[in-house]
Amino acid sequence: MRIRGIFLTMVILASIMVFLGSVPCYAGEAKGVTKDTIIMGHLNADTGPIAKDSQGISEAIKNYIRYINEQGGIHGRKIKFVSEDTGYSIPRAMAAFKKILYKDNVFTIFGPTSTGEATVLLPQVQKEKICTVMISPAEHMFKPFKRYVFHFVCSYENQIKILFDYILKDMKAKFPNPRIAIVYPDVEVGKSAAREAQIQAKVFNVELREEILNMGSLDASSQVMNLKRYKPDFVIIQHVIAPASLLLREARKLKLETNFLGTMLSTNADTIALSKDAAQGYVGIQAFRSWYSNTPGAKKMREITLKLRPGTDKPYRSEYYTFGWVNAILFVEGMKRAGKDLNNESLVNAMETIKNFDPWGLSGSVTWGSDDREGAESVFFSKADVDNGMLVAISDWKKPLPR
Repeated sequence: MRIRGIFLTMVILASIMVFLGSVPCYAGEAKGVTKDTIIMGHLNADTGPIAKDSQGISEAIKNYIRYINEQGGIHGRKIKFVSEDTGYSIPRAMAAFKKILYKDNVFTIFGPTSTGEATVLLPQVQKEKICTVMISPAEHMFKPFKRYVFHFVCSYENQIKILFDYILKDMKAKFPNPRIAIVYPDVEVGKSAAREAQIQAKVFNVELREEILNMGSLDASSQVMNLKRYKPDFVIIQHVIAPASLLLREARKLKLETNFLGTMLSTNADTIALSKDAAQGYVGIQAFRSWYSNTPGAKKMREITLKLRPGTDKPYRSEYYTFGWVNAILFVEGMKRAGKDLNNESLVNAMETIKNFDPWGLSGSVTWGSDDREGAESVFFSKADVDNGMLVAISDWKKPLPR
């Protein structure tokens, strides 16, 4: 009888444990959320070949979160920010993800920065049901639909469509049969744009030349000589700051006369500053306002940043800083809307209520829904102001034209 009693007790306790384990977490029970703290994780390539790009994003997120904490936090909770450097390495990104998830017990994650790292981590993000705002603009971040992954910037694929619209429609009078080339790195961030360029070349029935310029390259002379032989009317650059600047400088040195167009990756103040005279005539698309923009949102961003970090007005922060600032605005907005009962599901549901949301005018409006994670499609064209080492907006917001 005693053995049966002990056995029955064990069965009851086991049943209770199973039941409790199946009960969803709410409010203070959610991992990474206490009555006074929200732990947010961040994966960013602060070292490695895209460090110049990533550091601006990282600084902006940290500054915005500090600003929110100084305003009292979110419904009385202060944000604890845990950041890990991935070094633009997939193995390091995987290790960093596990560290902040299982050791630091983060509630949400910003990043990772690179498309390759993000692609590898997407299944794990979905499995762990951890809400993430992806930094990579690649279309496969949100297609097919992923419940816990949010996206907020014009995709690389749409950027390529917009550039082809510009070449084949806006510039048609000057170039009725344009010769087009694209330069990109042989990694996912480059391949995603190259695949779309191949599609658009077929749509418009034009020839496309492709040149590979890998991350960390110190010489671009062979790529430029190949382009000189091809004689392109337009060269699209899908690359980060350092290689994009290298290509522009080499093109000037070797007297390659063409029209350089850039996607968001290369269209920022740092590219112009590094390229100097070689950036003359450069035109590119960007989804985020410049640090030195006269728009009210940019002025507010500068004011807050310089209050937190006095004396850092110059050199100008690049558009990647605004990129990170908007990323943080959106994540915080979702947590505010989720209310005090904060957990994975309440946050996702709250993020889905964001419709035509204007992040201080620093980017195009953002819309998410129950079956939509794309966020935004808008960009504007900018032209290099070489004398001042900056970009000047030359168009209104644009989206891809209907195909």
